[in-house]
Amino acid sequence: MKADEQHFIDTIDAIARDEQQADPRLEEVRHFYRSTMVSERLAHYQKYNIKKAYKLFLRNTHEQRPVAYRRYVAWAAAAIFAGFIMMIPFMSDNKPSHEVMAMLEKHIPALTDSVPVITTSTGKVILLDHADDNMDVAGTSAYVTESGIAMNNSDKEESLLELVVPYGRQYQIALPDGTAITLNSGSKLKFPNRMDLSRRVYLEGEAYFDVKKTGRPFKVSTSAGTITVMGTTFNVRSYDANHAGVALYSGQVMFSAGDNDYLLAPGEEVVKEGNDITIQPISDPRASAWRNGLIVFRNQRLEAIMAEIARIYGVEVEFKADVRDIRFSGECRRTETVDEFMQKMRLTDEFDYEIDGNKITIQ
Repeated sequence: MKADEQHFIDTIDAIARDEQQADPRLEEVRHFYRSTMVSERLAHYQKYNIKKAYKLFLRNTHEQRPVAYRRYVAWAAAAIFAGFIMMIPFMSDNKPSHEVMAMLEKHIPALTDSVPVITTSTGKVILLDHADDNMDVAGTSAYVTESGIAMNNSDKEESLLELVVPYGRQYQIALPDGTAITLNSGSKLKFPNRMDLSRRVYLEGEAYFDVKKTGRPFKVSTSAGTITVMGTTFNVRSYDANHAGVALYSGQVMFSAGDNDYLLAPGEEVVKEGNDITIQPISDPRASAWRNGLIVFRNQRLEAIMAEIARIYGVEVEFKADVRDIRFSGECRRTETVDEFMQKMRLTDEFDYEIDGNKITIQ
């Protein structure tokens, strides 16, 4: 990058960070940037790119006058573009951090044609069916790949958005505060469009959280209870309020149910079965296996296994034989077809099955 271009970017960046400027003209620009008039236009102009703005400035100011250009480049460019390119927090092609990009670029096979959707507080449904580096989600820009979405912080009034991951899919989301979440099939996540006011999300289903440490608590509300964390990695499984679990891998979390609080240390999980809640070493392999593309079950009832298969593959299951309580252990890769999975299960000679379109009949 040329020195003049870097000086331009450094100056704009300093103004965006609200750093006092020695040049009174730049100081005036800083105050203008912080004004209500400009802040109200941030969302509309957040698509602008500083490098493009810089090149446009060069064309409009004639590069053949280098002395005057070097002296006033920062002030002139800032003044010309103060109404729109000054939103450094939203620029740089709207591209997320390297950590978030690595997560979003992870390929997650889709086992159904259904696509994840986001529903806004007004009821508008947004299909996440294509990649987009500047998707408008309720007035907030988002970076979307085939496997996930990264949300920017909104400057609008706080409202909840709901991400729904259908059966047969897994999906990832980076929240505005940098928290990364992987959602399992058949899961729903409600989250605020801005996280400078509240860091509470609402989960129905299963998700793995990597919470960004900001100094403020992050809360996950489920039908089984509430998890409070600061900065940590953990898995939450709560499809059913009577059968739920939280497995902690790093940091510290507190699980609250009713009037009781349960503090977890890394390597521990809290398990809720009906009204019984216990803390124990992590024993359920499903708590991490699903993120690695594995379907794992250990001494589980066939009915519970088939409920999981229905979510993973997006199929319907009907029992015509009284085999729901037979227990099985095993594992396979999520990339195998549902028929391949069922063929392995049939080798036990405990039951037979039939697949008709999207329906599996156990007989």
